[in-house]
Amino acid sequence: MSTENTPTAPDGGCGCGAKAQSQPAVQPTTQTSIISKVFVSKEIQQTRMNLCRECEHFDSLLARCKICGCFLEAKTRLAGFHCALDQIGETPKW
Repeated sequence: MSTENTPTAPDGGCGCGAKAQSQPAVQPTTQTSIISKVFVSKEIQQTRMNLCRECEHFDSLLARCKICGCFLEAKTRLAGFHCALDQIGETPKW
């Protein structure tokens, strides 16, 4: 089969717009920067989760906070979130 008449995209690709697999779409430094702004480290997440487990407002069956209703495995991973004790007039633990 001849490839003489096979059209090619101006960039030499197949025309779908996707980058070649050898080049990641997001550079590791950019991805790491974004992730560090959204998520906390594993150590901080574990510290937060341990504080929640010790709290009287922790629902151990669903790993949820009885004050705000959040699923704490997720909430404790996110930067910018804090303990919900301030919603009932107490000092947040984290």
